Amino acid sequence: MITDIEVINLEGSGEQTITLDADSVKNMTDGNNTLLIKGDGEEGNTDTVNLDSGWVDNNVQDVVDDTTYNVLDNSDNQIKIEDGVNYHIA
Repeated sequence: MITDIEVINLEGSGEQTITLDADSVKNMTDGNNTLLIKGDGEEGNTDTVNLDSGWVDNNVQDVVDDTTYNVLDNSDNQIKIEDGVNYHIA
């Protein structure tokens, strides 16, 4: 099991996709239960994050190290996805 992860970086060549559920986020993060996802949002090189049901997009953004992230919540878990990266909630 992967634990104490704070950042997943999808940046790089090609379109990267990751699928996460709330339990995975809770288990892989530290006690803060917040996961930051960096990625590419350029046309033709757009990364995607797929989330299970239960995640809520409250149209809130946060700036971390001069980069804007979209904030999604699921109970005690939080994911911050770099603005421009596609994300889908099942």
